[in-house]
Amino acid sequence: MNDIFIQDVSKEKDLTPEETHMLYLDSHTKTIKKHLGAVAESFIAIGFYLYEVRIYNYYEPKFKDVLEYAEDTFGLSKTSTYNFIALCEKFSKRTQRNTPYMYIDEKWKGY
Repeated sequence: MNDIFIQDVSKEKDLTPEETHMLYLDSHTKTIKKHLGAVAESFIAIGFYLYEVRIYNYYEPKFKDVLEYAEDTFGLSKTSTYNFIALCEKFSKRTQRNTPYMYIDEKWKGY
C-alpha cells in the first residue's frame, strides 16, 4: 500500500485520523517486515561467504586469517565477522553433507 492510496481510501471511506494512522501503521509494518526479511537473507549470505573463505583458506596468502581479511576488506570487526558466520551456521539451509548453505532455512523465515 502506498501513501497516495491510503490518502484516497481515507477520503473515500471518511476515516477518522486514528483510522488513517492505523492504515499507515499497517502499511509501514508490512514494508518493514519485507525489508527485514531481505536483511536476514543478506546476513546469512554474508556469513556463508565468510564461512567459505575461512574453511577453504581463501584468504591465503594475502591475509593471515578470515578475521584479517574481513577487517581489511570490509572494515568488519572480529565480533561482526564471527557473528555473520555464526548466523549462517545456525540459521542457513543445509547441504546433503550438513554444511551451511547461503540461504536461510525455511523454518526460520518470518522470525
